[in-house]
Amino acid sequence: MLRLLTIELVLVSTAIASVGAQPPQFETHVRAILKEHCFQCHGEEPEVQGNLDLRLVRFMKTGGDSGPAIVSGRADESLLFERVLDGEMPPEEGQRLNDDEIALLREWIEAGATTVRPEPETIHPSFLITDEERAHWAFQPIQRPDIPNVVRSDQISSPIDAFLLAPLEEHGFSFSPRASARVLSRRLSFDLHGLPPAPEDVTCFEQRSDDDAWRERIDVLLTSPHYGERWAQHWLDVAGYADSEGYNDADTERPHAWRYRDYVIRAFLSNKPFDEFITEQLAGDELLESPLNNLAARDVERLTATGFLRTAEDGTGGPVADAAVARNNTIADTVRIVTSSLMGMTVGCAQCHDHRYDPIPQTDYYRFRAIFDPALNWKTWKNPQQRKVSLYTDEDRAAAAIVETEAKKVEAERTKKQAEFIAATFEKQLSQVPVDIHEAARAAHSTAANKRTDDQKALFQRYPQLNVTAGSLYLYNRKAADELKAMTTKAAEVRKKKPDEGFVRALAEIPGATVASHVFFRGDHQQPKEEVQPAGLSVLSRLSNLSGIPANNDEKPTTGRRLALARRLTSPAYPLTARVIVNRIWLHHFGRGLVSTPGDFGVLGQPPTHPELLDWLAAEFIDSGWDVQHLHRLILTSTAWRQQVECSNELQEADPENRWYGRASLRRLDAEAVRDSMLFVCGRLNTKTHGPPVPVMADQSGRIVIGQQNYQGETPGEHIDMQGEQFRRSIYVQVRRSRSLAVLKTFDRPAMAPNCELRQSSTVSPQSLLIMNSDLVLEYSRAWAARLQKEAGDDRKSQIQRAWQQAWSRSPNDSESSTAVEFLEEQTAVFAAQADWQPKEGKPPVRTAGQEALAVMCQMMLGSNEFLYVE
Repeated sequence: MLRLLTIELVLVSTAIASVGAQPPQFETHVRAILKEHCFQCHGEEPEVQGNLDLRLVRFMKTGGDSGPAIVSGRADESLLFERVLDGEMPPEEGQRLNDDEIALLREWIEAGATTVRPEPETIHPSFLITDEERAHWAFQPIQRPDIPNVVRSDQISSPIDAFLLAPLEEHGFSFSPRASARVLSRRLSFDLHGLPPAPEDVTCFEQRSDDDAWRERIDVLLTSPHYGERWAQHWLDVAGYADSEGYNDADTERPHAWRYRDYVIRAFLSNKPFDEFITEQLAGDELLESPLNNLAARDVERLTATGFLRTAEDGTGGPVADAAVARNNTIADTVRIVTSSLMGMTVGCAQCHDHRYDPIPQTDYYRFRAIFDPALNWKTWKNPQQRKVSLYTDEDRAAAAIVETEAKKVEAERTKKQAEFIAATFEKQLSQVPVDIHEAARAAHSTAANKRTDDQKALFQRYPQLNVTAGSLYLYNRKAADELKAMTTKAAEVRKKKPDEGFVRALAEIPGATVASHVFFRGDHQQPKEEVQPAGLSVLSRLSNLSGIPANNDEKPTTGRRLALARRLTSPAYPLTARVIVNRIWLHHFGRGLVSTPGDFGVLGQPPTHPELLDWLAAEFIDSGWDVQHLHRLILTSTAWRQQVECSNELQEADPENRWYGRASLRRLDAEAVRDSMLFVCGRLNTKTHGPPVPVMADQSGRIVIGQQNYQGETPGEHIDMQGEQFRRSIYVQVRRSRSLAVLKTFDRPAMAPNCELRQSSTVSPQSLLIMNSDLVLEYSRAWAARLQKEAGDDRKSQIQRAWQQAWSRSPNDSESSTAVEFLEEQTAVFAAQADWQPKEGKPPVRTAGQEALAVMCQMMLGSNEFLYVE
């Protein structure tokens, strides 16, 4: 609410400022206010309250049941203004106009209630898109602008620099000096890998830091698996990736979601063209060339990509209060994820009513939703278990059948042996009872227990030793029972030879499925209104030469709607997608986007600081074949990206937020980089890639940590040895919506509700407390100390030199070195006086006082600003 109020004030103040010496106009100043506060009751819905339609000025002048709403030139005699001024309208407390809006409304009426142009003769009964709305910058076609001419051409290393330097020069500034080789090496490593550079790499680059060496270093980092992991995390944020369903307290795990995560990692590492990346995620199932029950390897990749459409919370796999509500919520979240990540528009705001700010009518929302209805039909819903697709091929099934036949032979032999053992044991027990009951006993024993007569049951009650069964055989013949157990084990071992049957969490349409889509009155699925056909946003269809979304593609077994959407979004004529993606790439290199609201390119979002640069990048991206790594190289080789953080006092004062990019911005590491960097410097980082997630659990204090426990029923037992899995990169740690890993949550890892459009970076006391008190950080610090001692020996100065290089990518100066040596000596003396670091019963301590002192220094370094921030 606070954000909305702030935005409203900004919009109104902007409108007022734009009035200047000329009077306000309806289309440019007043309509947005009425659209936000009044149109829902007075114009949008079929039944116009009070017969007063406020969408056109002439409607206001004609008025409704109470007469004219406005009188040109006389605000105090205008009923509309009177009701607004008295606070009677709008009736809802939170919807009433603020003082600035009321003042603007008065000024407009007093100035004659004029319009920019003659109003249309007719108006659509539900929605009108004005010329002003169509003129919004994000809806305009992408056109490659000319590269600007600049005075300081010597500062141009990439075309990007010209677009940034030109406005800097207009304000009397230029770029700040280039950062040192050490700083650039560290910055590049975190940008592309999310990890600090190895000291040897820093030294190598310092010795040769020319442009050719810089480009070579970029290329080396782009080929590392760490690059795929780092940049996949950025996309997984906007995709809303999680390893659990969320929605309710059960927060059921998603055992197969990780395959989508690995698909994204592979896509970035292989530099998959981004238009192909988008198409596979939206419609991979509509690209399949092999059947679902016998997928070729290429089609497995395509189907796995559709996990993008399965990231939204989904509680339909278990009991929910209202199944229909749960289904529709999942669809709504999916639409929000798609539109915010690929289109940068808040389309979801039109679910219940016309969008209050952007030209998106409610019908557009349901037309867009109709694209997904054949696969996400809420009336014929499939829960998560029903949607999983087996990766077994015909070859796998044949191999599994052969193994199963072999296992059944073992089981058949076991069954035969068991029958022989039971019969022999029964006869042995029978010999010990009276002969006259032998015949009756044999008949009773051969009868199934649930079909025995009362006399037969009584017989076994009198002679219980005769009731020899598979379950009781071990009581009579332990050797026979052990032999049978061994045969059971053998059958299980044989079955282990079967090919592993993996599953994909995918979205796939049922061929030939049809569905009717409707507008839901006020978003209520129980109140369907007019039927709608699939389509994109109306405002873009009118502005661009874009193909539509056909209801059915006769050339495919599926409807083809999502494939048509993918083609539309990746068309060079589509104005949003390329802009949105290049802005996100820019954001992760510079710390802020050219558009600072990456999920909202609409009216409520911020306009681009450098619109021509944004368009140039978008055009370059498309022309390069949607090559992400090409953009990386353009940005990373630019003078702008390689600037130092420090700048002149004059530039700092003129541009405190660095919106002109006249210097580099100091940035704190994100949550994953904090944890991964700790693992990296302490030498424990497990570089294993891909596979199921590393599980998390609650410890004794309730914090969520990495780990797993054996369970006997509901009772937790001993912890399961993680075999080094606990040291894997954070991208492989299980993302449970209700159980966020404590160390990551503390450093602002976002909750996926349903996705994260922009991460926030805070500096709060719990972060320092975690570094100071966490057993995990202490464990890492001790491991790092052990590594330093192994690599640098017992010489304190050598240990300090190595620690500085590993954590901060530099050597200590003389003052730092001497101070650190003095600190280690003091701390060693403190620990040496304590019992925990003294020999016990003739045995040396696990760690010496000197080792613990070194660990304390390491812990201090892990909590330092120089470790947690990148220049």
